[in-house]
Amino acid sequence: MILPPAMPGWQASFPCAGKPDHVQGRFKGPEPRSDTRAARHESGKLAGAVMQDAMVKLVWANLLLQILDGVASYQILSAGVPEFNPLVSYYIENWGLMGGLFYGKLVGCALVWLIFLLRKRVGPIVVQGLIFVACFYSLLGILLMVKMVSLYV
Repeated sequence: MILPPAMPGWQASFPCAGKPDHVQGRFKGPEPRSDTRAARHESGKLAGAVMQDAMVKLVWANLLLQILDGVASYQILSAGVPEFNPLVSYYIENWGLMGGLFYGKLVGCALVWLIFLLRKRVGPIVVQGLIFVACFYSLLGILLMVKMVSLYV
């Protein structure tokens, strides 16, 4: 192997450089493996961080949907439409419109937070649960918007 004159001593950095393995035709030394324990640990940390980030975004989306549902419900209930959820209806009867809606949404937010707290034990199930709640409240939000349009138009 001929070395360029501008790079003297480069073989000192690579102890196995220039020593062919006559059996396999490769250079001596261990071949780097991508499935080593350290690589798996690093990729696991990366996957865990991505999943954690996704769960945090899902929690924020669910909390935002709870707030939007509360505002839409207030607008609809103020127009005289009765509440169909028996639990929230009970809260409204006992604490008034604002108090009942606030308490109902507080319970909803607490349940979303409780689902999020289970992430260490059952991570994939938590993601599925948060996605389900977000889809449910998104569909409910669309239905509430249609109801609001029909009330005010």
